[in-house]
Amino acid sequence: PRPPARAPPRPADLPARRRGPLGRAERALRAFLDVVQNYERRRVAVVRDAVARPMDADPASAAGRLERFVAGLLRGPALVRATVLRVVELAAAAPLPNEYDPDYDDDDDDD
Repeated sequence: PRPPARAPPRPADLPARRRGPLGRAERALRAFLDVVQNYERRRVAVVRDAVARPMDADPASAAGRLERFVAGLLRGPALVRATVLRVVELAAAAPLPNEYDPDYDDDDDDD
């Protein structure tokens, strides 16, 4: 059997002397997107620090209630999924022996 074929390298990953216009364009785009991504991260951090969330600032306001409601809608399915997975995991687990079982033996010696 032949070993699986390796994927050819991406144009941007080729050495500079073999990199063509596509590889140069990909590297330039990646550099630009990295700059934009860093800028947006800093912008989000500034906004997060400067603006209080309605749920924190005034929970009784319409915006606070709406944010709580939407957050609950978005988190609800994840909570239900986590609960179902935990129940399935517990149902598949072997029960631990306890002292109320009729066949429970707490002696450490081997009789």
